Amino acid sequence: MSRSIYNSIDMFAFLIPMAAAIHQLVVIFNDDQHGNTRLVSFSVLAVFLHMLFELRINQMVCKYVTIIQQATEEIQVFFVIFAVGVVAFTIAMLHLLHACPMGTCERNNDEEYFPIHFLGALSATYFMMGGRYDSVDTEFSTEDWAFHIMMMIFFFFTVILMMNVLIALINVAFSKGDDGWQLAWVESRLRFIEAAENMSYNIPGYRETYNCFPKEIYFAATEEKVEKYKKKQDVKDISNDDKKESKESQELQMIKKLLEQMESKSNSRPANT
Repeated sequence: MSRSIYNSIDMFAFLIPMAAAIHQLVVIFNDDQHGNTRLVSFSVLAVFLHMLFELRINQMVCKYVTIIQQATEEIQVFFVIFAVGVVAFTIAMLHLLHACPMGTCERNNDEEYFPIHFLGALSATYFMMGGRYDSVDTEFSTEDWAFHIMMMIFFFFTVILMMNVLIALINVAFSKGDDGWQLAWVESRLRFIEAAENMSYNIPGYRETYNCFPKEIYFAATEEKVEKYKKKQDVKDISNDDKKESKESQELQMIKKLLEQMESKSNSRPANT
C-alpha cells in the first residue's frame, strides 16, 4: 500500500495539538507559570494545513495543492543539497567571525552582531539569502579579506546559483503537475465519498432509511451525459458482438472451403489397381 502525504498531514494535525496541550499542562503544573505556547503555534499551523488539504475535493483548490505536492516531491534531493549548503556556510561563518585561535581572545557578543549560537547563526545565514545582512553589516566596512571572499562565495552559491536552479526545477515540476491534477481531483472526491459511505454503516438504520450511495457514481456528469455514455457502451457491446459473429462466420466458411477442397482432391485421385 502506497503512503500518501495526506495521511502524514492527518497524523500531524492530531498529534501536534495533543502534544501541545499535554506540554502546556505539564509546564503549568510543574513550574506554576503561564505555560509555553511554542508547540501551540505549530499546532495551529498544522491544523490550517490540514484544512487546506481537506479542501482538495474542490476542483480549483485541488489543482494547486496537487501541483505544489508534486513539485515538492520532484525536487526533494535538491532541498537536501540546499540545506547542507546553508549549514556548511553557517559553520564557516561561525569559524570566521567567532573562532578563537587563542584562549585569551575576546568575542563580540553584541546582539546586533552575527549570533554565536548555532540556531541563531543558522537563522541569520538563512535570511541573508533574502537580503538581510544586518548581522554582518559592520564587517563590510572592514578590510577583512577572508570575510569579503566568504560573502562573495555565499552570494554566488545561494542567491545566484541555487535559487535560480530552484526556480527552474519548480517550473519543470509545475508543468508536469499541471497535466495530472484532474486525475488527483477525481481520486480525492472518490476517497471523500468512500469515507462518508463507510461512516454511514456505523449509524443504525441509516442505510435502510436513506439511499444516498448508489451502486454507480458518475463524477461531474449530468443525466443526459450518463444516458449518452450508456448508449455508447451499448453500441460498443453490439459492435463487439457483431465482430465476433462475423469472425466466427468467416472461420466456418474457411473450414467449409477446406473440407470441399479435400473432398475434391480425394475424388480426383485414380483408383488403385
